Amino acid sequence: MTRALLFLLAFALASLGQNPEPQDEEDQLQQALSEAGPSPVEFIRAIENHLSRFPRTSRRPDLERAMVKAAMDALKELRLPEDIASLRGKSVEELRG
Repeated sequence: MTRALLFLLAFALASLGQNPEPQDEEDQLQQALSEAGPSPVEFIRAIENHLSRFPRTSRRPDLERAMVKAAMDALKELRLPEDIASLRGKSVEELRG
């Protein structure tokens, strides 16, 4: 009896530390997007990975639109400030000063 209770307690404690695998496509997508965080690049990667796992998903058009929007947001973040853009055309010696 005591062994059985210890076994059940050990099993319960072991299963507490495990994250259950998502059961369906929607759960997997939600988990991937939540793990991506605020980065547009990670968001795009999460969607690409999801589409590679579920290529015939009914949500494909929506996910592709979301990827395009995230790519446009990522490009906005890459704009150079005016002071860096003004350095174009200068030689290395001029920049070293």
